[in-house]
Amino acid sequence: MMSEREVHGLVLNGGGSVRMGSPKSELQIQGISLKQHMCSLLQQSGVKRVWLSGEDIEDIYSEQGPLAGIHAALSMNASVDWLVTPVDMPLLSPNLLKQLIAQGRSAQLPCYANQCWLPIYIPSSAQHIEIATHCLNSVQHRHWSMKHWLANQKSLSIDVPDRMQLNNANTPDEWQQCLSAYR
Repeated sequence: MMSEREVHGLVLNGGGSVRMGSPKSELQIQGISLKQHMCSLLQQSGVKRVWLSGEDIEDIYSEQGPLAGIHAALSMNASVDWLVTPVDMPLLSPNLLKQLIAQGRSAQLPCYANQCWLPIYIPSSAQHIEIATHCLNSVQHRHWSMKHWLANQKSLSIDVPDRMQLNNANTPDEWQQCLSAYR
């Protein structure tokens, strides 16, 4: 019987936080930074190790968005599965993350929720790296997107009734809404 591959977590911690006006990763939620909060959520979902893009893993393709951070992680360690979250989704639940792992592992496909490209479970596959490399080498910026990457391979979108947990905080108003919902 083949053992299951380890799952590592990746918090996408890039971007300029221009609309927020300050680094999103350092915003405070219940006395800890948002970056620490997201790492904790990944740990609660059962991942073996958590990495921060931009800190632990540098992008190979700089300034090319979330797909570049994912590509860097997949390239660094292609022998593990990855569970990827953005740094700015404080309402995510460990249960949703566990569900992405379970459904994605069962189908052996990238798995995300409600047509929202992040968070995403990505099983180990050289094909995922190859497709990401192809997308990121494109001169057309729209090809750098998660949507374009996923359109070039089979993937699985699961339905999650609690859509609020997929809200991200890009502006001070959105951050306040997330904090109000978190309480």
